[in-house]
Amino acid sequence: MKTGNLNLDLQANPRNGYVINGLDGKIGDIFELKKTPNFELRWICIKKGEVKKSHAEPNTTAIVILIKGCHRVFFKSKMIDLNEQGDYVLIAPNEIHSWEAMEDNLLIALRLKS
Repeated sequence: MKTGNLNLDLQANPRNGYVINGLDGKIGDIFELKKTPNFELRWICIKKGEVKKSHAEPNTTAIVILIKGCHRVFFKSKMIDLNEQGDYVLIAPNEIHSWEAMEDNLLIALRLKS
C-alpha cells in the first residue's frame, strides 16, 4: 500500500506534475508511481502567467480537469476557459492547442495513448 499527499509529492517534480499509473508486473505487486506506455494521470500546479505554445500529441487523448484557479486553452477555432471547479476539456489525438494559466491553478490531466 502507498499513501501520500499529491501536493507534497509534487515538490519532488514541480514542472511535470505528479504521475500515478496502474499496476505493473505480477499480481500482488503494489501500484507503481511511474509512467506506463498507455496511461498517465497528472496532478499539476501551474503559476499564473505560464504559457505553453501550440502543440499536439499524436495518438493521445487527454482530459484536463480544473481543481482550482483559471486555465485557458486555445484551439484553432475556439478558446475554452476552465474557471469553475470540475470544468474540463477533452483533447483529441493530434488536436493542435496551446494554453495559459490565467491564475495560479491546480489541474488533473488524464492521458490515454491509442
